[in-house]
Amino acid sequence: MKVSLNLNSPHSAFTLVEVLMILGLLTLCMGTIARMQVRSLNRLEQDKDALQKIYLVRRTMLDALKIPNADRLRLVKKEYQDGEIKVKTTLHDLSKKSKISSFSKNMRMLSTQASWQLRPGDKQQAQLVYFMYLPAEEKKK
Repeated sequence: MKVSLNLNSPHSAFTLVEVLMILGLLTLCMGTIARMQVRSLNRLEQDKDALQKIYLVRRTMLDALKIPNADRLRLVKKEYQDGEIKVKTTLHDLSKKSKISSFSKNMRMLSTQASWQLRPGDKQQAQLVYFMYLPAEEKKK
């Protein structure tokens, strides 16, 4: 069986223009996929960093809860700064307009605000609120 290649046939091969168009399209698609992967990895890194910061804020707030009951009432404001993160914990009385104001004798609101920067100009913030129960002191007879 003899196979011959006829170069004069109009459908025998791709032209240079067709090859360049396909290569351009392939480059465009690969570039788009690569950009999406890089953006996804950057977002993953930002989310991981934000979770670590929120964990640190939560740990700082829970450290404020380890204060003995008598000293908790004196905790009005506590500030903490660790490198790029600033944490401010404040103890508030319950608002008189709140529906849970009847618990104001035994309950306080612990509010923790934090701010940090991932990059210059990219400021992130978080606020955590915790309601602290303060048991009533027993009367001595």
